[in-house]
Amino acid sequence: MAERNFIDLIDGQAAQGHHLSVGVDIDWARVPEEFGSEPTEQGLFEYGRMVMDTTAHVAAMFKPNREFSAAYMRVGGLNALARLVEYSRITYPDIPVAIDAKQGDIGRTNEMALLGLFGELGEPDAITIHPWMGKVAMETHLQLSNKGFIVTAKTSNPGSGEFQDVPVSEQLDVDRLIESFLEPELRNIMREMYLDGGLDLQTILGEGVDPSSVRFRPFWQVLSQHVTSPDGWNANGNVGVVIGATYEEEARTARQNAHESPILSPGLGTQEGIVVDMRNSKGSGVVYNSASGIMLPKRKKIDEHGSVKAAIKNAAEATHKQIQEALGLA
Repeated sequence: MAERNFIDLIDGQAAQGHHLSVGVDIDWARVPEEFGSEPTEQGLFEYGRMVMDTTAHVAAMFKPNREFSAAYMRVGGLNALARLVEYSRITYPDIPVAIDAKQGDIGRTNEMALLGLFGELGEPDAITIHPWMGKVAMETHLQLSNKGFIVTAKTSNPGSGEFQDVPVSEQLDVDRLIESFLEPELRNIMREMYLDGGLDLQTILGEGVDPSSVRFRPFWQVLSQHVTSPDGWNANGNVGVVIGATYEEEARTARQNAHESPILSPGLGTQEGIVVDMRNSKGSGVVYNSASGIMLPKRKKIDEHGSVKAAIKNAAEATHKQIQEALGLA
């Protein structure tokens, strides 16, 4: 049997017109009361399995969030998550599973994280990661070419722009500037100036270069370009980015900054995100996530549709239809 490959699975789902990522984030305080007042490993597993079974006919991906399971660690929450991942892989082998882990550290810590995420949690197909430790630190991940690594770039939460929207320019490389000084003493002086009070634009550019020629872009765009480039992080073609559906104008610029890489766009449903067409040249490469808006129906919806399963099924199908209409597939 051929080894599962995250990108191939995403492409396969897109070929069927499926672009819905179903978040499996079990907050037991919001689980309908008929499933019990207290969480247990079996209860967490059964509820997650029910969500998967009820939405698999329209799901392009399942995305459980590790922290929701870790919150119930004492009652076996992580065991339940591992069982759910394994169940999905066996029951729905064509639907990828991505764990929302937002992981990213260095060295042995990364090695242990990968052991935990891909060894102990049922062998998911992808995980989300933070990029802040840099490519060298994340080589432990990127070499796993059959797995997907989805880098947080423009996230869906309010206030994400505090740092993600900071203006930067790829034309400005302070390290390269400092290295251009042959004398070590001048390099040290320049480095001290940069750290103590910063350098003005003209100094960074050098004499004879017009500062008006420099263009600034949001940091998340430059980040996306870099991590999805084959010359950056994406030599194995397994790196994607998170671009939130709650920022419509930003999403409209996402594909041009993500090469052909997969985009995970969270924020549909409860966060009221907008579906923007971010498909790549293959008509693939994007999934739109909704979690609580599908899997944790309110009592009014349950009563309206007659059961929890019926309410979840209706929400999943409505979200699938919303995506298909926005992409011109319906």
